This record gives sequence, structure tokens and C-alpha cells, in this order.
Amino acid sequence: MFGGMQDFNYIHSNCFEITLELSCCKYPKETELQKEWLNNKESLLSYIEMVQMGVKGLVKDSVTGKAIEGATFKIDSIDHNVVTTNRGEYWRLALPGVYQMTASAVGYESLTKKDVVIKNTTAGTPLVLDFQLNPIGGQRYPSVNSPDAVPVVVDNHKSSQSSSSTPTASLTASTVGVATEGQHWAERWNQSVHNMTSKYDFRTKTEYKHHNYTDLKDYMQRLNAKYPHLTRLYSIGQSVESRDLMVLEIGITPGVHRPGVPEFKYVANMHGNEVIGRELLLLFSKYLLENYGIEPRITRLVNSTRIHLMPTYLGLPMLFSDEPLTLSLMPAPLRVFHLELALKGLNHATMHLGKSCPADCGIMNENFAYGITNGANWYALYGGMQDWNYLHTNCFELTLELGCRKYPYETDIEMFWNQNKRSLITFAEEVHKGVKGFVVDTEGHPVANATIRVEGIGHDVRSAADGDYWRLLIPGVYRITVFKKGFGSQTQSVIVTDGLAAQLNYTLESGFDRWSEKYDFGIGDNLVADTYMDNKRLHETLEQLATNNSNIVKIFSNRAPNRDTQEVKNFHRLKLRCRPPLAGLQHE
Repeated sequence: MFGGMQDFNYIHSNCFEITLELSCCKYPKETELQKEWLNNKESLLSYIEMVQMGVKGLVKDSVTGKAIEGATFKIDSIDHNVVTTNRGEYWRLALPGVYQMTASAVGYESLTKKDVVIKNTTAGTPLVLDFQLNPIGGQRYPSVNSPDAVPVVVDNHKSSQSSSSTPTASLTASTVGVATEGQHWAERWNQSVHNMTSKYDFRTKTEYKHHNYTDLKDYMQRLNAKYPHLTRLYSIGQSVESRDLMVLEIGITPGVHRPGVPEFKYVANMHGNEVIGRELLLLFSKYLLENYGIEPRITRLVNSTRIHLMPTYLGLPMLFSDEPLTLSLMPAPLRVFHLELALKGLNHATMHLGKSCPADCGIMNENFAYGITNGANWYALYGGMQDWNYLHTNCFELTLELGCRKYPYETDIEMFWNQNKRSLITFAEEVHKGVKGFVVDTEGHPVANATIRVEGIGHDVRSAADGDYWRLLIPGVYRITVFKKGFGSQTQSVIVTDGLAAQLNYTLESGFDRWSEKYDFGIGDNLVADTYMDNKRLHETLEQLATNNSNIVKIFSNRAPNRDTQEVKNFHRLKLRCRPPLAGLQHE
């Protein structure tokens, strides 16, 4: 049964729930009630006591000692985590064994404790295991994050000799049953993706049809109403016909950027007569929401990404700037990255074959190797949305042509979904590749708008308001420098793999006075002065410099009218001369 109360509790809360069938008869006779009570009373007590089985504790900030709400507690090899309460508490049921346990939270370094031993399953005193997490880029707590924690042993004792072991057996059996069902569902989902069938894609009835504006808005509003904890519906403006341009945001904190969590967008229906993208994004939004908490890959994507889906764009003005940019102008690593996405990231069922469209779809014999082309080789467009995103934001954007027909038959929509669903997931996951991290100052405060520069690539990105940054990169070894005016720069080397993004944090030395002392011979007077010099004082200072250093300094005065008052004033400039001249030359 999909979507039952057990499922809801397991997926959306820290609660592990099982169903107990208490007897063979749904409505036993009154004379049987005493026997039913005697059969079940010890079980009822013993099962309540089982809540004390396993491990519990607190997750706190190592510097302030404050509780961390929403921290994730993970036991290695168990694909289900719990999160802390607003008091930083967590509880985790666990069978006997030796475990590796990790606590993590946004903005903090993860902490792993190894060789944690739980001896038995009987109820009693659980293992108490607290975690103190170091803020990223901030002060460090000296006793945590050691390479290996000392093994922790807990010996739970039975609270009642008469307690029945039946609930323990039932709990174990149910646990195995849930895991088996989860594995079975994962196998069916993988079969659905690879065999190009939509049989197991959705939990509710799904129509493959075209949606006009009214239908589309209603569709998105219904999803938002059904999943308010995972979605936010907003408008970026209106079309020329005063229709809202709707975006559905999907994530575990809708409407809020989580520091360190990347954001991703899909924009479809760029032109009013190219509609299949609109239908695919509507299906994709339903697919993400109905599979969240059930399919692990979808759950990971939604938990770790803030996703924005705009099903229809309908031809807003395309020109964002007058600066031309095409793929041919991009540095070589980005060209390679584009090819990597096409070959590996997109996972489209047929696009990589590079076949031309049928004769009834327009130009014949247009064959693109691996299904991709340099846009400027196809047709040139100056100042498009891709250009604007690449030049003026941290966003790397591609255009995907999804089919040969602008307005396909409704009977073909399901086929388009099956061809593209794997691509839609995999491409969104690519946002987690490359390098990511935080930029902070020496006090641990985030540094926004710092420049992140990769050596050998002529395109920079900048840190966001929380100091977090992301940089898409293909596998390789890189030197990355981060800098901002008023701070010292920092350069680090990093190895990027084909897996998740490498974490690379930066701490910049802050303060103009300290920067001045280190980098400009200590001449920091003007930087730390209470006020700027007025014109008269500036001229007097220049004249004093010339007087005190007459052997190398000469001052010139130009007379010119003030634009505001027409008063004639002296405008001074300095000339520094190296004496005596070297090799008969005068150096100025």
C-alpha cells in the first residue's frame, strides 16, 4: 500500500511505525476480552520500552554551545537518516552492532564517530552520544573532529524479566520487510527508467495532454497546495497579455536559500509555439513530488538542491545585453564540459545518436555529432538569455531542443516523457559537480561577492550573500584563487573528480589597515583616518612631500577654473625622478 500512515511517519518524521494484528477475530466476544488483555499486556509494555533501544544525544555548536536544529544524524550503511529537534535532540533505533555515526548540518563541518558499539536489543538505557560541530570557517573546538573517536560501548539492560520477546521479533521482521519492499521499489524504478516505461513513475493518475495557460496555472496551484512543505509557487512578472509567469520551487525549505545548497532552474516553452518542454516540466514536477521520500535518488536530489521549474516562458524579450557570446568563445575546459554533459550527463534515449529530423519537420540531413552543436554554427543570436546568465550571474545555461516537431500530438507526450525523464534528473544532478565551499573572514563572517578565479579559465564566479560559492569543473587538478577588495587573496589547489563537488573553503584576511600593513609597506594612514583630506589640505600635503624629498620629488601646479564656482584654483601633480640618471637616461 503506497502512502499509508507508516510510510508518512517513516519518510516525513523520525518515527518508525509498524502495524500489529492483535487477533484472528476483528470483533471478539466480550468474554474473550480478558484473555486478549492477558495475551497482550506484557507486549504493550515491552514495545513502549523499545523506544529506549539504540542511541540518542544532542547536536550543538562547538563554539556557542547552542543546539543545532535540523542537523542530520546518519548511521553508515543504513539508508535512512533522522534530524534533530529545535532543542538539538535526536533518537535513533539501532540493532546490536558496531556502527559509524555521522552528524552534519548546513554551515558546519561534519563529525564522524567510528566503532560505536551497541550490545543488545533489550530495552533500558540507550547509548548517549553527543556531537559538537565546528562552524565552517569559524573557531574550532579542540576536542572534536579527531581522526578516530574512541569506541563507545553501551550495555542496555532488560527492564522486566517477564517482558515478552515477541515485539522484538515482530520489530525485526517488520524492519526486514520494509527494506525488502524498498529494494523492490528501487528495482522497479530502475526498470522504469531503463526500459522506457512510465508504469511506475507516478503515484496518482497522470494525464499526458497539452495544457493551456489556465490549465497550467491550475496544475501548479494544485501541486503547491498538496505539497506545501516542499513547494513554493511564485511569479517572476507578467507577459504582454498580463499573465503571470509562474515558477514552482521544489526543496525542503521552499522560499529560503540554505547556505551551501546549490540552486538549479529549468525554463521551458521559450517560444509560444514550442510546447513539449512545458508538458515535460509539469510531469517532472509531479514526478519529483510524488517520488520524494520513496525513491532514494529523487529524495537525495530534492534534499540537496533548491529547484526552480518554469514550465512556460512564452517569448519574453530575448535580448538581455549587447555582448555576444557563443560556445566557440568559451575557454577550452567549458567546451569540454559541454561535451561531457552531452555524452554522460544528459542520458537521453536517442539524442546522442545525432540523427536528423524527418523530411516533414523542416531542413533535412542536419546531423549533429553526439546530438550537440555550437549554437553560433547553427544560427547566431547576440545577447540571449544564455549570454546574460553566463556573463552576469554564476549560472551556466544550455539550450536543449527536445524534438523535431514544435507542437507534437498528445499521443506522443508520454513517449517524450520516457525519452527525457532520465535526462531531466541527471542534468539537475550535475549542479553538484566541480568545487564548492564558503568564503569567510578571519572572524568567521561570510564574505559576499568575493571573486573565485580558476587559473587558466577566463571566467570568474562570485560568492553569494552567505559566502557560499559553486564552480562547475570537469575532473582535473586546479589552482583556485579567491579575492575581494579590502581583503587579502588566498590560493589553493584542488583535485576535482567525477563524483560530488570537492569542498574548498577560504578564509580571507579582512581589514584595510591589516591589508595595508602587509602589502603596501605600512602606509595605512589614509585608510584609517577619521575623515578625507579637503582640497587645501591635500595640496599642502603634496607641497610638504616635495619639500621633504626635493631630491626625487618635483611638484607642478596647473591653474584651471572650478566647474561649480568658476574660481581659479591650483591643481597639483607630483613627478618622481630617479637621480642620478641611469646610463644617461632620466626615469620619471
